[in-house]
Amino acid sequence: MRYLVLALFFIISFLPRLLHAEDESIWPVDAKPAITSSFGEFRPGHFHSGIDLKAYGSMRLPCRAVADGWVSRVKVRPVGYGKALYLTLNDGRTAVYAHLDGFVQSIEDIIHIEQDKSKEFSVDIFFDKAEALHFKKGDIVCYEGRSGTKHPHVHFEIRDQSERPLNALLQGFQIDDHIPPTPVALSVEPLDGRSTVELDCQPRIWSKQLMLRNDGVWSPRDPIGVSGRVGISIDAYDKMDAAENVLAVYSIEMFINGEKRWETNFNGFSFSENSLIETERNYRLYRRGQGVFHRLYHSAGNKLEFCTGDGIIDCAEKDSLPVDCTIILSDVVGNRSSVKFTLVADEDPDEDRLITGEPLLELNGWGNPATNRIKFDIFNRYIRLVSPPGIAGYLINEGCQIYVPTNVSVDGRMAVWAPSLNTATMCNINAVNRQGEIVDSILININPVKQTEANTVRSSDGILEVEIPQGSLFESALLTIIPEPAYVVAGEIEAVYRIEPRDIPLNGRVEIRIDPTESIENCSEWGVYYLDKNSGWTWLGNSMRDSFLTAPSLSWETFGLVVDRDIPYVRIKSPKDGQSLTQASLNIEVAVNDTTSGLSYNDLIMSIDGYKVPAEYDAPRKRLLFSPWNKLTTGEHELTVKALDRVGHEVIKSIKFNIF
Repeated sequence: MRYLVLALFFIISFLPRLLHAEDESIWPVDAKPAITSSFGEFRPGHFHSGIDLKAYGSMRLPCRAVADGWVSRVKVRPVGYGKALYLTLNDGRTAVYAHLDGFVQSIEDIIHIEQDKSKEFSVDIFFDKAEALHFKKGDIVCYEGRSGTKHPHVHFEIRDQSERPLNALLQGFQIDDHIPPTPVALSVEPLDGRSTVELDCQPRIWSKQLMLRNDGVWSPRDPIGVSGRVGISIDAYDKMDAAENVLAVYSIEMFINGEKRWETNFNGFSFSENSLIETERNYRLYRRGQGVFHRLYHSAGNKLEFCTGDGIIDCAEKDSLPVDCTIILSDVVGNRSSVKFTLVADEDPDEDRLITGEPLLELNGWGNPATNRIKFDIFNRYIRLVSPPGIAGYLINEGCQIYVPTNVSVDGRMAVWAPSLNTATMCNINAVNRQGEIVDSILININPVKQTEANTVRSSDGILEVEIPQGSLFESALLTIIPEPAYVVAGEIEAVYRIEPRDIPLNGRVEIRIDPTESIENCSEWGVYYLDKNSGWTWLGNSMRDSFLTAPSLSWETFGLVVDRDIPYVRIKSPKDGQSLTQASLNIEVAVNDTTSGLSYNDLIMSIDGYKVPAEYDAPRKRLLFSPWNKLTTGEHELTVKALDRVGHEVIKSIKFNIF
């Protein structure tokens, strides 16, 4: 009887746990659970919609069904997700496995049939539940790889029934984690031309001065001086026990004088909200190389459901100061860190308070010529003017003359000017010393762009135009177009212009239009490019419309016309010309590249004996790959590869090989 009681006690105690274990999802890849990227991380133009599963440098690790389900979609592309599997689970959610090396044979057979029909590598196949392949939890469904990317791993997502990505670490895939998030830097930013941070109308950043106190709280050394309306942004990261990779934090809360004023929780989002990442992250700080900061205040266009609150701190009245601010950073298992600081009036002298933090812009501004004593930067709807000490003000000719006196900033004399938002104008700005003498002048064109209207902005010489569709901006702003003659190389690079400010995010494409008629006779080899600081001139397009070479852009850059006279590079690495080999050892590898306009996968064509085959383009390695799954006849065969760059230069290479 005693043993029966013990047995019943064991069953009653452990049965719920055993039943729950049946419902738990398993880790998707055959490797120790660890991730290299987390949900909601910043990617240019979109949020990271999954978690990246660590593969420890291996290739073709088995990936398993995390629960019972059926294959609802298989997508194969040379870019993006690469080879991807969509497994709809029995509870209605979908598990997505991406960047794969391949699939189990039953899925590969279906893909090969479709590729044979279309003669294209890229396929996108959807399945009804009745006709789909079904898998049990733990079954191998695919293999980890690096298709569409550089490094071996599995991009894994869990989506709800509406195809909204969910944070997988909240969906039963938690990892051991005892490490709290770490704050990297804090930014305080004036939100209009009447507000300041440490006596200057520009953002200020605390990074080196952000210290971990003895009580475990992070804090800048001194209170921060402000006036007017300001917003807070924070750069922070998280880590987990199993790997050293830097990850995004899960939750951020901000309390002002004890009241919660902002909260961000990365639980899930809709793909239609991807473009809003540049309203949640601080795009200005990102574009100016300061890091990836989370905004803790509402910015124009931010309609993200996982961001709640207003967060704007109004210190216009001195009796509203001081303000105590607390930021709580959390990860998915509840580890927390806190940042605390105080805002005080920056106009009131305080011998005990030091002005700390780093200004976003030094005295020389951003991209201003070193010889100019007048430096200017545009902040959405106002212009910040700075000069060395000794400048009393600026005389501005904007149809009528206005005088803007300077104030003392940390490193010079600063003034703020808000031009009219109604009409474009060419403005002459004169720096005036204390004796009333004009000591320097600059000429800039100011173009107001209204968010609710379609706009066309032109350079002063009419060579560059920008068409801005209605709604392409999150808010109305000022733009200027600056010629960059230093980048012009006659006959190679022409018509170079910089559009400022580059730190205004776009909500949609704009069209860059450059008139080539003054310096270019034959436009067929020319295109619109932008200047990338890492890779140089990067192709955008070369459509001809109304005598302008045009191309779309999703950001403000330095644009120019660049000629491409180079032909594509093609070298058949395997097999060798005249080589004899077996069917099993036939693996075709071709090196392809183009150094100027670049290559599009659709313009890379591989054929065997005159018949096109669905070759795979490995863009990161610049390789064209194919291993025939249908047997070739014994005897001689001809392999031909044709490459066409984006301006129409064509190269064809052929070899012959034998199958025995």
